[in-house]
Parts: sequence; structure tokens; C-alpha cells
Amino acid sequence: MTETQQQGWDIDEALIRKRVKAAMNARSEVWTHIAVFAVIHTVLFVIWKATSAGGGGIPWILFPLLGWGGGLLGHIIDTYLSPKVRYRLLEDRVHQELEALYGPYWYDTITQDDYNKVEKRVRKHMHKAKEFFTHLGVFIPINLLLWAIWWFAGAYGFPWPVIATVLWGIGLVGHAVEVFFSQYSARCVEREVQREISRRRKAGKDKRKRLMGDAVDDDPIFRLGDDGELAEISPDA
Repeated sequence: MTETQQQGWDIDEALIRKRVKAAMNARSEVWTHIAVFAVIHTVLFVIWKATSAGGGGIPWILFPLLGWGGGLLGHIIDTYLSPKVRYRLLEDRVHQELEALYGPYWYDTITQDDYNKVEKRVRKHMHKAKEFFTHLGVFIPINLLLWAIWWFAGAYGFPWPVIATVLWGIGLVGHAVEVFFSQYSARCVEREVQREISRRRKAGKDKRKRLMGDAVDDDPIFRLGDDGELAEISPDA
């Protein structure tokens, strides 16, 4: 039996190989996207600079820059925070969670079901975190675009982009609280559950020991007499 099998779970080499290839392909796609983004916007900037001739108005280059930039940021977040691709990050966080719940020697005490339960919870939290950072990646460029439109339009009167920024920002903060504080709450609940289970197991073992001790005390004690017969004697003798 291998060391991994003794610990209670198996390592699927084919699955690890598949995940490594997926991670490498995803990172390659992100860097290709960044290169294309940089080249295209360099060309657009040169065109805008050559045709603007110092004129006023809204610089049209902001629209593709912020719009595409938001999509690029979302691509980066999806790649580097996706649990399917960032399997190492998932594994590290699962191990951290197991250590917080079961102590530094968790691999000697947990079962496959314990590992799967924690992995499922961590995977769910990472998915929520990815959704939040995607939300943030959309919030930033769109609000920058709204403020840029107001500014280059003359910045007269009430700054109307503040309405979208404040209201949307409140929703964004609520999203962050839901994602990051819910994980802390779930960990506290699970830790208390494990403590209660350990306490009850210990109490059950102590009770069994006491019952076994009482049973031993109630059993009669015999001694071989001089005549060769067994004779019961008092425990106090």
C-alpha cells in the first residue's frame, strides 16, 4: 500500500496531467490576449493622436480602451482564479482549511469524506470570489468611462456619474461582505462542530472505561487454596 493510500485518499495522475495542461493553455491564451490588446491600442492611439490635432471633445480612444480593457481584466481573473485551472491554489486552500479544522497532523486523522467535504466548501468559496473580482473588473472601467464622459463634456453642473458610482459601489461592497465574511462564518461553524464531535467522542470513551472498570470490580476474585480447590476471596482481603 502506498503512502497516499494509507492517508485515506488517492492521487489521480491522469486528472493532474489534464489540469496542468488546461492551466498552461489558459495562461497562454491570456498572454496572447494581452499582446493583441497592446498592439491594437497602440495603433489606435497613434491614429487618434494624428487625427485629433489638439481638438476638444471626448477622446474616442477611451471607449475601446476601457471596454476591451474590462473584458481583458475579466479574462485574467477567470483564468487565474478559476478553481478548475488553478488546482494548486485550490489544493493549498483545502490544506489550510483542513489544518485550521483538524490541526497540523490532519492527514493522519481525516477520512476521504472529510477531505471531500472541505474541498467542496473551498471550491464553492473560490467560485464566489471569482464572481466578485469579475464584478470588480466590470465596475472599474465602466465607472471610469462615465467619469471621463462627464469630464470631457465640460464637467458642468452636478457630477451625475457619482450616482452610478455610489449606488453600484454599495452593491459591490455588499457582494464583498457576502463572499469573504461568509467563508469566515462557515469556518467558525465547522470548527465548533468538530470540537463538539471530539468532546462527545471523548465523553463516550470515558464512559466506556468507567463501565468496564465497574464490571471488573464486580467480578468475583478466586484463589487456589492449600487443598487444591478454588475459593472466592473478598476484594478487600
